[in-house]
Amino acid sequence: MKKVTALLVLLISISAPPAAFAHVDHDDEHPQNMTLSVASKKDGARVTVTKGGVKVPTAGATGKITYTSGKVKKEIALQPSGDNVMETAKTTGIAAGTKAHASVTLADKSVVTTEFVAK
Repeated sequence: MKKVTALLVLLISISAPPAAFAHVDHDDEHPQNMTLSVASKKDGARVTVTKGGVKVPTAGATGKITYTSGKVKKEIALQPSGDNVMETAKTTGIAAGTKAHASVTLADKSVVTTEFVAK
């Protein structure tokens, strides 16, 4: 009986899949995505760019806000204004409840986009 039990334990241990262990050299850090925060201001809109809570410089960046008014699609240019801020050069005229899309192309050619509803 001891031989049968020993043989059974041996067969089970051989047929069981090996335990999975994490390899430290393969554990990659999760990349953090850049985000755009859009805020309305008295004379336009302000877009802030961050990556994991850290300010992303907008020097040399270009951007635009696109929205639809009725059946007409309108675009408003964004200009760099400060460390990580892009602002509209003129009043936006976006009515509350309008769905819009903001897009910023940074100096290194990476693109960050977001959709939002005007308040």
